[in-house]
Amino acid sequence: MKQVIGWSIALTVAMVGSYLTWTDDSEPPAVEGVAVYRASPAELGSVTWASEKTTVTLTKRSDDLGDYYWLDSLEVRTITRPVEPAEPDESTPEDAPPEPATEEVTEEVRVSFLGNAAAAQVWDGFAPLEALRELTELPGIDREVFGLTEPEGTLTVKKGDASYEIVVGSETYGSKDRYAAMGDRVFLLDDADLRPLQFASSRLVERQLTPLQSTDMERMTASLPGGPSVELVQGNRDDEARAFWALASSPDEADDDAEAWVARAFQLRFRRYVRDEEAGELAPLFSYAVEGGGQTYEVSFFMSETDGHAYARSSHNRSLLQLTDDTAPVVQEALTQLAASGG
Repeated sequence: MKQVIGWSIALTVAMVGSYLTWTDDSEPPAVEGVAVYRASPAELGSVTWASEKTTVTLTKRSDDLGDYYWLDSLEVRTITRPVEPAEPDESTPEDAPPEPATEEVTEEVRVSFLGNAAAAQVWDGFAPLEALRELTELPGIDREVFGLTEPEGTLTVKKGDASYEIVVGSETYGSKDRYAAMGDRVFLLDDADLRPLQFASSRLVERQLTPLQSTDMERMTASLPGGPSVELVQGNRDDEARAFWALASSPDEADDDAEAWVARAFQLRFRRYVRDEEAGELAPLFSYAVEGGGQTYEVSFFMSETDGHAYARSSHNRSLLQLTDDTAPVVQEALTQLAASGG
């Protein structure tokens, strides 16, 4: 009997919930899981997010190494910088507080960078862009309430000669999903489709000098500018615990000096992507080419004669990169010693 009563209560609650849901008219009726537009990954030309302070464009490109994703970012930042205080004149009271020694100015920061695996996911997510819902009955939609009259940003998707412009408004109550509109159509978009683009400079940046994992690396050739080269191979690379680096002339014998140099070279990391003109005059330090999986990736290292910082240029990143520290000359010296010892 108790079980029957329990089931009756549950059924009553469910019926009341269904009725309240059916009669809730706070939001226009919706169509679930609808495409905002139709496009395949191959048809997309670019995806751009533009807001008051950020513009990011994602494109797909191709070269000898294959397809890759590239981002061009523009950020408008407000910074505080020191200024020379104004000299007091005769009209300035002696007890007047000093003039501020800083001022706020806006600056444009432009950077281009290779997209990571998440960038590929973003691209696929726009081919096509699937809305969580499409809100119907346009006369019942208050665009101002949904933040569409003064949108936070605009998505522009190019497909061949066509261009789709989608304005993005307010967040929904209780979640971060967004109302959006394309022409007369109004949608609810998943925030997960938008947020990576909005924060592309931190979320979509490829941060590795090569895409190869340590177990993928088969051979490495390290070179000094105008000098000798050292050829290395990795033994037992399928077993990380037993893997070792050796001279190509003795591939079955682990070489401690070679091991140490490879470890130092792979510890070099980069801080940011830069334009060539930012680095100034560059003096070459050394380079290496690493092979694996049928691909070869080349990385060259430099010291700037203009600002004294260390830089790298990688075929994988397709850009000049500023390193996190200036220890590249130490790695160059270690390579010089390895080459001199018979490497």
